Amino acid sequence: AVVSTQSTGKQAFFLGYVSYDSYPTHPGDKFQPPTLNHAGALRPYYSVVYKGGTECDLIPGFKRETTVYYMCMPDFQTSVVSVKEVSTCKYDIVIYTSLLCKNKLYRIKEDPINHIYCLSTDGTKWKRPVGYDILSRLNDDSMFTETPQPKKAQVPEPVFVKPSQHPKSQKNTKKVEPKKSQLTFPEKRFVKQFLTAEKCVIGGVGWWKYEFCYQKSLKQFHKEKSGAKTEILLGIWDEQRHIEHVTEEAKSLETSKKSAYLELHYFLGDICDETGLPRQATIRMRCESNQDKGVQALTMFIDEPKMCVYIFTIDSGIFCRIMENTDKYGIPQASVDEIIDSF
Repeated sequence: AVVSTQSTGKQAFFLGYVSYDSYPTHPGDKFQPPTLNHAGALRPYYSVVYKGGTECDLIPGFKRETTVYYMCMPDFQTSVVSVKEVSTCKYDIVIYTSLLCKNKLYRIKEDPINHIYCLSTDGTKWKRPVGYDILSRLNDDSMFTETPQPKKAQVPEPVFVKPSQHPKSQKNTKKVEPKKSQLTFPEKRFVKQFLTAEKCVIGGVGWWKYEFCYQKSLKQFHKEKSGAKTEILLGIWDEQRHIEHVTEEAKSLETSKKSAYLELHYFLGDICDETGLPRQATIRMRCESNQDKGVQALTMFIDEPKMCVYIFTIDSGIFCRIMENTDKYGIPQASVDEIIDSF
């Protein structure tokens, strides 16, 4: 049932009842599930049709119908990710669940990654690209920095030292060179802009889109074709409120187990019409283990377990580094430069 708030109160519409005729009977050994392009990927799905819902006001005699698409999403709690009215009184609902992943036919097939190798046409040694000198000076990118020739040092005057002070008697005196980041300049720029909230990321499918700004805010919005925009603030980052929430929550939760994700709590969103309270959201950041996807690849999902209380899940390789250095409240401690250099 869908509940909508109107000036007269709340009104419920049944979108349909399960139709057992929609279930496949004997798929056969060569069965391949149908696919649907959703969230930027071609995903196999299992569908169930619901018919005989509340009668449609706009089409006399027709009762509402709904098709529910179940899609595999590993390590994801079963939840609705989109609801669309594809035509008058006909609806499509997409549900992500990890349960469907137990059947390998419904697992998403990753696109193969083909590496590109560049060779000089004349067979000479790899050279610096034309015009890169100016770019590297502007951006201080050391990818093509040449190693300077060592200067001839002046011969120092002999100095007599005690045996215990002799360099050969000292252990572990060799300086460790700082690790240089393997990220390209565009990747470094993206990570820096993302972690400083200079650049927000946008995702989501269906009616609502979501704008996430790291340690700043989470919004949902809908933009009409005319350009009009409806925007709702789901929460903002407040470190003190986060600490208070985590401290109170720790009294009733098991904290000895290491979590597979990092959570930051956002508060003081727009007032919820149903509860009269400010909206709030939990940002659940998970480490994307597939490093071939790159740091600019992010996957986002949202769930609303309670009215106007949200769980926003985002996967990225960036969070693998962030999770390595947090305080007892789960607040990241590493600087932007330290995170970039850790790649």
